[in-house]
Amino acid sequence: MWISLWNSFIAVHFFLPGHLVPLRRFFDPVVYLAMGAMWRVEMLGTYQLRSQGRVTDRFRTRRVAALLAFLALSRNQLHSRDEVAELLWPDLDPGVARRNLRQALFSLRQVLEPPEVPAGSILRINQAMLSLNPEAIVTDVSEFERLANGARDERDPTAKFELLREAIALYRGPLMPGYDDDWLFGFRFELEDLYLSLLGTMIESCEAMGRSEDAIQYLRLALAKEPLNEDWHVDLMRHYLGVNRPTSAVQQFEELERILRQELDCEPDDPAQELVRRARAMTTRNARPANESESSTEAEPEGKEPTWVEPSLPVQITRFFGRQAEIDMVVNHFRSDGTRLLTLLGPAGTGKTRLSIEVGRELMRDPSWKVWFVSLAEIENANQILDRVLSTLAPRARVRQNPIVQIREAVKDGRTLVILDNFEHLVDDGALVVADLLHKAPEFRCIVTSRQVLGIEGESQVPLAPLPVPDDKGTYKTREEVAHLAELPSIQMMLDRCQAIRPDVQLTINNARHFAAICHKLEGIPLAIEIAAGLSSSATPAQIVRQLDNRLAALTSRRRDVTPRHRSLRAAIDYGYECLSPKYRRLFASLSIFRGGFSIESSFAVCAPFLDPNEPNVFEAWRDMILDLQERSLVATDEGPIVDRMRFRMLETLREYGEEVLSSDETAQLRASHAQYFLQVATKDDVYRDAEARGRLTAEIECDYQNFFAALDWLAQHRQLESAIRLLVSLSTVWDGRGTKASEEYCIRHLAQLAEFHPVEPKAQMSLLRMLGTTHLRKSEFRAAYQACKRSLEVALATDDRDQIAAGYFGMALCAGYLGEVAHCIDLCEKTLEYASATNGVVQERTYVNIGSALWVQDRLDEAEAAFGKAREVSERFRDGEADPLILVHIAGLYLDQGRFDEAMTLAGEAIRASQRHHNSISLAAGLVVVARYHRLKENLDAAIATSREALQKVRDVAISVMCMEVVRCHSLILAESGAVEIAVTLIAATQGLSSMEKQVDRRESARALDKVRGEVSSARFEAAWAAGLAMDIDAAMDLALATVPVAC
Repeated sequence: MWISLWNSFIAVHFFLPGHLVPLRRFFDPVVYLAMGAMWRVEMLGTYQLRSQGRVTDRFRTRRVAALLAFLALSRNQLHSRDEVAELLWPDLDPGVARRNLRQALFSLRQVLEPPEVPAGSILRINQAMLSLNPEAIVTDVSEFERLANGARDERDPTAKFELLREAIALYRGPLMPGYDDDWLFGFRFELEDLYLSLLGTMIESCEAMGRSEDAIQYLRLALAKEPLNEDWHVDLMRHYLGVNRPTSAVQQFEELERILRQELDCEPDDPAQELVRRARAMTTRNARPANESESSTEAEPEGKEPTWVEPSLPVQITRFFGRQAEIDMVVNHFRSDGTRLLTLLGPAGTGKTRLSIEVGRELMRDPSWKVWFVSLAEIENANQILDRVLSTLAPRARVRQNPIVQIREAVKDGRTLVILDNFEHLVDDGALVVADLLHKAPEFRCIVTSRQVLGIEGESQVPLAPLPVPDDKGTYKTREEVAHLAELPSIQMMLDRCQAIRPDVQLTINNARHFAAICHKLEGIPLAIEIAAGLSSSATPAQIVRQLDNRLAALTSRRRDVTPRHRSLRAAIDYGYECLSPKYRRLFASLSIFRGGFSIESSFAVCAPFLDPNEPNVFEAWRDMILDLQERSLVATDEGPIVDRMRFRMLETLREYGEEVLSSDETAQLRASHAQYFLQVATKDDVYRDAEARGRLTAEIECDYQNFFAALDWLAQHRQLESAIRLLVSLSTVWDGRGTKASEEYCIRHLAQLAEFHPVEPKAQMSLLRMLGTTHLRKSEFRAAYQACKRSLEVALATDDRDQIAAGYFGMALCAGYLGEVAHCIDLCEKTLEYASATNGVVQERTYVNIGSALWVQDRLDEAEAAFGKAREVSERFRDGEADPLILVHIAGLYLDQGRFDEAMTLAGEAIRASQRHHNSISLAAGLVVVARYHRLKENLDAAIATSREALQKVRDVAISVMCMEVVRCHSLILAESGAVEIAVTLIAATQGLSSMEKQVDRRESARALDKVRGEVSSARFEAAWAAGLAMDIDAAMDLALATVPVAC
């Protein structure tokens, strides 16, 4: 169990007197009794949450949205976590699905239970089950079903009519449009059937009550769902005749005739034929005389009516990928919600124009819709907008007549939509033109594509994000991984555009990671993908990746048919940047100093003095300026882990553009201000004494890690070494849970090698040396780690700082254990306890764990248990009654060796739950290893494999080599029992020489496994597998372990 002690070492560099941080206690949620439901979930034809005027229609991921929908649709039921995980992630490994579910539940809780709502009052979760509080949630689906049931049972005709009217009005479209999860289809079809049944009942009620106009309305709704129902067409024609609308009856017959010929290759039956004959006869009788029409024409001074052109959209010759949810959302706004103005918002190149065209195409699938496309890119001022719209709708319009009157005439019949494309340069004055048009032409509807909101009444906004991109850490070494990658719209688009140039290009295991890297670097921006694909004529995917190190320079299109502002990514950004005032340009450029995002508070502190040093800056005015940039699509909101602080971010492409605008002097000024701000944030509180302060800092680090590291880089470059070390020590507060990152290790080694390091004050020297030991230990460089701790001890002895001396001895003891020097390890532990102060509980508890582990290696199990017991006692005393989960893991592992299986499992479960609460991946992985071993010893191999795979995935994220190898060794023993014999041999060989502190019981288990497999394979196959393992590095061993699923499982 020495792998877990790594966690003790990585933290010891900051544990000084009184610096123990009590872990935050978690209590069961109080019962929350709301007066009525708090949330309304609307899923029919839309998907959004409503609560007291607040509307939420965006979730962190689509899976979070699907999770809420499933729980809301069955809110009176309890569900097992495993059931829900499998339902939402059916194609993933169960362990991965459960992890995804945990993350989705966390995100959903942030939405449903804001700070003012007690935790657990709406989302009810325990270890095995989950549900929504049915008293706190209502849905439009449940209301729809309640009204339908009420209408079915109602006997009074008027009351029945009202119930039917309310129910039908609630059904604004299919359940959750844009979502295609398998589990959803049953709900969707059932509700559609109920809706059609209600329409049929309503039509009968209208006829019985003599309400022909209402019958017409509901017949049209019914035919929109079932256009092949000839009886409903006939009924609609009959009602048109009943209200003296013969022309409408004829049009309805022609529509029926067209549909039947197109779909069934047949003609309407006799009832429809008879009705159309009557309608045509009535039309003839009602028509005006010909001479009257001619005289009217002659009386018109200008001679002719304006010529209205047929609706048309620009022809697209490339394929469209993704965006189905956005298309469905926008279409639903116009079909069902009565929206008249919708603005598609997004930064340069995100595909706003193309999406508007696809929306128009989708609407025009219904022949009753007419859509026109009006490009405004070339006009210079808002006074030209109406003329451009009118010239598109009617090229031969009356010159002297008010254009709004003529536009109103053009859109008066049927359902019409006008797309106003590229509006951003006209917003200031053009917004009022659109507002006037909407007011004076009640039938006018439009989509506006713009980088900036119009900010007028009735405007619905749909921000358009770039296409989803792959994970930049993906390896894509299997066909399944490549197939999953190929489902991403950004990859599909890149591959399609490359194949248009080189038809032989395919997505393969060999190039998948390069395609993923391209789309990740391009951030899913469609324009950038289009231009980058053009590079494939002379470059491989790997070469394109390298060229994209300078995105703005590389992305220039050579196509002759591209507008100048879309010819390069830089030109597209120039177009928006030039619309800014000088002050806003300077603000935009200054924000490029941040990495990964920023808050209004941090940007105000760092950038406000830069904007105008002579002008006093007011925070509220600064906030408004940031929000203005957001409205112009130059920054986007980005919710982080700090729930009471909104964050903003720039696309990296925009950030690089802003960075290029700054002069070298301006960059230097801003970087210095940025570094000092984040140094102050990281070091302002004593995070070792104050648990609340440490929690805040941990959240700050996770939220702003890239900014903290950029500050660290600047401090190191400018030889402000003591400040750099202080910042590193603050960053190390998160190492307990996730280990160190490669960038942190590099920085530590770099600082330690600087000649200027030695003059820094002793405390900083000791901290840096122990952090250096951490980096060596991570790489299993135990002797180098020992020497780094020894140097730290020498500095401590010179200063006579007892707790620093204790920390030095402890680090040396840990390294001695890994080196197999058991007696020396125990001696150093005794020294540690001699110097550790009574208040330094962390060093005490981990020293006792160190002693217990040394005794465990020697098979002195009772003495080891006593030492672990002391560690637990100290830990509970200093941690508010809750022991460090790593101590529980050690005791649980020892119990397994003692044959106390049930006690071991109970303690391991407690350790795992504590690790999950505190987001500690290291102790979580170690706890899972104990559980997997328990299942193996109990011969429950399916559970052992599943748990061990989860441990492998956790430890891979941590990436501590000695810990990875220990988990691989435990996994190999399970494989040996499960029939994957040769792979087990390979993995056992790969973990040889794991550590000189390997326990006797581990050696015996490995020896028994090898004896077993030798009897199951030939000598030649055994030796080949063994040789393969000896030549295998840690990454290859992890890949092999995770890729192997035994037949028994």
